[in-house]
Amino acid sequence: MHKPKSKTLTLIKEQGIFVGIQYMFLKKFAKFIAPILFRLNRPIPHNYQFYFITYHATGHNAMLQFLQNCNISLNVEFKESGFERYKKNYMRLSTNPTYAALALCEYNFKDFAKYTHTLNAKVPALILVRDPISILKSIINFVTHPQEHIKIMGGGA
Repeated sequence: MHKPKSKTLTLIKEQGIFVGIQYMFLKKFAKFIAPILFRLNRPIPHNYQFYFITYHATGHNAMLQFLQNCNISLNVEFKESGFERYKKNYMRLSTNPTYAALALCEYNFKDFAKYTHTLNAKVPALILVRDPISILKSIINFVTHPQEHIKIMGGGA
């Protein structure tokens, strides 16, 4: 049996044509309206239950995988500008995921202050921390070997 690849087709098959058309409309609408709303400093739709705040070498890749395995909708695209993050999160949250969170794993990217001002300050946060000595040990032990240019263990989000 052929499984539909499109989320719209999957929704039509599982929940009916109305839900599928509504999803398709919201997705297309959000794609065009998000840039305007970002310029106007409008908040991201508050369809997320918590923030996941972390930084490198704290086990955040494992925690991201765990949260995704729990069917929590997360933004997993990093190294983008504030505008790109806003646009993708706006589209993702406008389509009403069942349970969503916003991952904040980096700072000091383009439009950081503007992006963070679009977030709701009254949302609970899950903060992943680790003692500084263990962080340093992880960073020192998992590096690129300079002579052979072989990456022994990879970095993070």
